[in-house]
Amino acid sequence: MIDWQTILYQAIPYLMIGVPILILINWFLKQNLKTKQIELSLSMQKEMLPLRIQAYERLTILLERINPDTLILREQKQGLSNLQLHSSLLKSIRSEFEHNLAMQIYLPVKTWDLILKSRDEVIKLINTCAGEVKAEGPSMELSQKIIERFSKESDFYIKQAKEALKKDIQLYYFS
Repeated sequence: MIDWQTILYQAIPYLMIGVPILILINWFLKQNLKTKQIELSLSMQKEMLPLRIQAYERLTILLERINPDTLILREQKQGLSNLQLHSSLLKSIRSEFEHNLAMQIYLPVKTWDLILKSRDEVIKLINTCAGEVKAEGPSMELSQKIIERFSKESDFYIKQAKEALKKDIQLYYFS
């Protein structure tokens, strides 16, 4: 017959040693897991930071490239009509924007919205000015009209988007 009392007396020392060892092993494994998670997080941050900073740089360049002053200098060619320049300006904006579209994942929504607003305002300005000149007239006429109006109307949106980019990068990466 099994003597439960004897078995219990023999098991108590093993339990007194085994339970604390299991608790220590459990604690050690949890600490090790936390350490690995922190290392992984730091590693990802180290890899992501350059990508995020590059996104801010590229979007700043985008804003510069869709700025009508630089856009017209780049797209203006001898012998273009207003219609051809209009088409070329819109194509350039679309191309620049599509090239940098993926950068939005690194930005706060509010900042991305300001970049969209800047693009939309520049397109609206170009379309409005193109509607006020003859399609077959010389492209210098459209260029002058856009540059004159830009400083009054759309420049604000581009400056606002650039400021938002600067604030974000200072706030999130260098504070």
